[in-house]
Amino acid sequence: MFGHREAVGIGGMKLWTVAAVCMAATAPLILATNSASQQRAETSAAQCRVQEMDPRRGPARQTFCLGANGQWQARPDIPVQSVGAAGTPSASGPMGGELPYGWRGQISYSGTQQGYSQRQQRAPRRLTLGTALEALAGGEREEFGGPYQLQLTIDGDAVSGTYSGAPGSGIRPGRIAGTRNGSRCRLFADDILIEAECTADRFVGNGRSQGNSRVSQTLRIDARATDVVDAAEEERQAAEAAAQDAAQAADELAQAEVERAAAEAGRAAAAAAERARIASMPAASSAQTALLERTVRQDAQAWRLNRYDAGSMSNVRASSIAGGLTLLRGDYTYNGGSRGWVEARVTGGRVECLGYWDVGGCALPRGTVAVASGPAAPTRAVPPGAGRSGGRRLASADYIPILDRIITTDAQSWHYNRYLTGSVTNPSVTRDSQDSVTSVRGDYRYITFGAEAEGWIEVRMSPVGSVSCIKYHDYPDQCRAIGDTTRFTRESNEARSQRETDNWNRFWCPDPGSTSGC
Repeated sequence: MFGHREAVGIGGMKLWTVAAVCMAATAPLILATNSASQQRAETSAAQCRVQEMDPRRGPARQTFCLGANGQWQARPDIPVQSVGAAGTPSASGPMGGELPYGWRGQISYSGTQQGYSQRQQRAPRRLTLGTALEALAGGEREEFGGPYQLQLTIDGDAVSGTYSGAPGSGIRPGRIAGTRNGSRCRLFADDILIEAECTADRFVGNGRSQGNSRVSQTLRIDARATDVVDAAEEERQAAEAAAQDAAQAADELAQAEVERAAAEAGRAAAAAAERARIASMPAASSAQTALLERTVRQDAQAWRLNRYDAGSMSNVRASSIAGGLTLLRGDYTYNGGSRGWVEARVTGGRVECLGYWDVGGCALPRGTVAVASGPAAPTRAVPPGAGRSGGRRLASADYIPILDRIITTDAQSWHYNRYLTGSVTNPSVTRDSQDSVTSVRGDYRYITFGAEAEGWIEVRMSPVGSVSCIKYHDYPDQCRAIGDTTRFTRESNEARSQRETDNWNRFWCPDPGSTSGC
């Protein structure tokens, strides 16, 4: 029992001895710390600035001064006016780049984070020299630190973001959130409270674990802004760009409207001129009206979408045009009442081509058209003897009517294109060593799906001067007989070729009834 009391007394004496030694050792340090703090306070007393504040929480502007702990502290005892009058740093001072109240945007910071983590020791249930020394020394300290990246999204006084550290720094990626008041941010990252200066220039502050966590962390962050995105400025620029786009679209729309109005006026003027032209044309004869009716009716058999209303041709007018041609124009209906008009060029009582209101150009009519009046259509394309070696040698231009006749007849079997009668140009003739014609080639124009196009035809000649075959630009490897309908009939190639060749040798023979030289 005594021994026990003596042991307690000795232990107590040792404990007081350790405490006294510790106090004696730390006294100079405490005095030096207090002296340094006082010196910093005196040195930084004049480092004050004016900061814009949230007007909902108090004064719109408030004075902050750099305190002894190195942090900016509110000093309501120093008037705002005296700070500016004294010439001490203000919003553009050492904490430049202050974000105004209500600012929205994103800021990226890059810098360093240094700190340490330490396991907190709980109070021992029994006080001994060992437990006292362990409590005094604390747990084992583990330092961490290294490059630090911070991205903040600021919306007025609300702040959120993410942070990360370099591999091996001991800084795990995480999220951070809190509030902002002027240039001061109060943020939480897990259980660590970070109080820092957060401006458009830098993010500098300290953090410490809160609550009763077994592991306490203390850290220091010093980072500089690397990118600042002002949401309001971006919205302003986007609004300006949208306004410019809208103005440009309005200008383009106005220009298009002007062009449309001009085009409409041009069409109206053209329509008025057309009506005046039609009104000036004399009425056609009954024979000419019947010819136009019959031609359109037969041509309509090849129409794909519309159906001609038989007997609807009316208001037919006729006038003479250049080249000895007669122009017939008439109105008609289709599909049970829809109105349209057609123009026909007639020579010698034969319709050479038709031009409709919905298709440009004048194209060869489909089908066989009866002659209403006038002399019969010529059956010879060249003078007698012109195709024989003993006759006159034909020049290239002499083959234009021959090519025109060949295309005109062959085009009656076309299904999608329409030949523009009389459009053959640029004829060329190829001859062999005996000066016999082997082929004739020329360019021509046609209508395809409502638009004019240009093509070429080549006519191959046999040794006796008759047509052997023809080929076009769209099928240059296919030389076929005139009027070839292989795709639409079951007639054999031999029979068709012989029939078409016999029918068209008359264009090259001096006399269709002759058996010599053909």
